[in-house]
Amino acid sequence: MHAKISTWGNSLALRIPRDYAQSLDLKSDSPVTLELTEHGLLIRPRPARPTLDDLLRGVTPEVVGGEEDWGHPQGQEDW
Repeated sequence: MHAKISTWGNSLALRIPRDYAQSLDLKSDSPVTLELTEHGLLIRPRPARPTLDDLLRGVTPEVVGGEEDWGHPQGQEDW
């Protein structure tokens, strides 16, 4: 497939054909990474940033390990 580079403001733009965008699940404003290679420009979809809920979903008591017993106070600690 062939494409054409266009001017968009002070930058250059490349239109991604619909079939390619759909197969990569790309939509308007989808984050991508750009990498220069010895063969040209590589464009890859970038996974969406995880939400706090996504990150905390894996935190369980088994993973955290629970509380640690440090024994009886040894000095002036206020327990």
